Amino acid sequence: MSSQINEFLDSAKWIHKLGTRAQKAHIKESYFRASASRSYYAAYHSLRDFCIENYGEVWDSYQLRDDVKDKGLHERLIRFVRNEVDRTLSAKMSNLKALRTKADYQILEAFNESDAIYMQERCAELVERCKL
Repeated sequence: MSSQINEFLDSAKWIHKLGTRAQKAHIKESYFRASASRSYYAAYHSLRDFCIENYGEVWDSYQLRDDVKDKGLHERLIRFVRNEVDRTLSAKMSNLKALRTKADYQILEAFNESDAIYMQERCAELVERCKL
């Protein structure tokens, strides 16, 4: 695992800690959202690296398939994992992506500390799974 992935996880924890110390609720929430985003990217890069290292040529050729080449990078990764690696792992990543989307883009929906903690824990589990 690259040190950058660890840095994503560490920064997520640090940002979360700042959020718990903030005085105003809207500032707390922005820290929790940022923490969730950093956690997600640790999981994303970990899973992507895992696929590249373990499925090299299959990964490369999958990216050029007509049914996925118009999809975003994150969706391509999720579909590759679902079709070539492990459906359960793909479902976990898909759920994490949905929560990260909520954190980053759905600002009218509440995002609280428990959401950030859930994201940190699930992403750390996925990172560990990719080490195997």
